[in-house]
Amino acid sequence: MKEYFHREDLLQDTGFTRLGHSSWLLVPAAEQYAEMPTILAACETFKRPCRVGDQDTFAWSVASVFTRPEFRGCGYATTMMSKLRDRLVAEHPKLGVSTLYSDIGPKYYDRLGWRLFPSDSVSSADLASVTSTSANWIDDVTALDLLAESYAHLPQRAADASRGISGRTAFAMSPTRQGLTWTN
Repeated sequence: MKEYFHREDLLQDTGFTRLGHSSWLLVPAAEQYAEMPTILAACETFKRPCRVGDQDTFAWSVASVFTRPEFRGCGYATTMMSKLRDRLVAEHPKLGVSTLYSDIGPKYYDRLGWRLFPSDSVSSADLASVTSTSANWIDDVTALDLLAESYAHLPQRAADASRGISGRTAFAMSPTRQGLTWTN
């Protein structure tokens, strides 16, 4: 547990989380002002720059949805996610885009209002596993800048794609240096 809190402290002190990270907790109403309320379910959101069609805006990425084992099957995660969706829609009615990272698949979240759409994603190899002797190593800062720069065109591609899709709008979130640093 100590290592977990240390990791969380480090992650909270990055540029990515300062740009718009929130932790959400579902607690019993009777305990909402308690010093140590019972946490029934939790998740995180990250505000991220994106392009929706030809408009620069932002999206919310939802991650780390968790319910402690003893509270699973009681509907707490469903309640929390429904309340979160309602709050995001109420506070940002023109938002239109959120992304959800999940290990349990789309059917559960589809019931709560998130729709699955085809998507492309980019992942990077673990540089420590590269064994080529013909490669030159560069420092992490340079690598992050190069990686972020190499995907900077994605939002414009979303705008271009939206013009070619009847009745639909494409969106894209480019990796940022802050986001790449957060995941390392």
